Amino acid sequence: MTNWFISINGEQKGPYPTDQLRQLIADGFVPRDAFVWRDGMAQWLPLSQVNIADEGGPAVAPTVPQYRNTISDQQDMSNGTTIMSNTMTSTSASEKRILPAFLLCFLLGFLGVHRFYVGKIGTGILQLITFGGLGIWALIDLIYIIVGGFTDKQGNKITLWV
Repeated sequence: MTNWFISINGEQKGPYPTDQLRQLIADGFVPRDAFVWRDGMAQWLPLSQVNIADEGGPAVAPTVPQYRNTISDQQDMSNGTTIMSNTMTSTSASEKRILPAFLLCFLLGFLGVHRFYVGKIGTGILQLITFGGLGIWALIDLIYIIVGGFTDKQGNKITLWV
């Protein structure tokens, strides 16, 4: 049976037998754009580009690629299997744009309007009732927007300006 390795946030996880990897994917613990590798593959590839049923010969694992997803796992001491918990953050780009978020934050940041724009309703309401954390929270958000670290409700980075 083939053993698969997963690369998430530049950290190698595994090995996982093919059946266990399929189950982790079906349960939503491994995103389709996570990197995977098994014996016989020349390099790490996004899961979406790999046929999990493929078998291959021995090979040396290449350097693990850098990747922004996060996942945590725990070792089950009773039988030695690894249990993965669903704490992933997506790396795909948001359909929201930087320019509207920047303008909303710059002009109305103390009201949290930029957070409503990206779907963060709860923190938008908090900024609204605290006047953007007395301006400090809104200023921090403005800096995050400028440097490209601001995310939407799903955790997708806002990367496009217009």
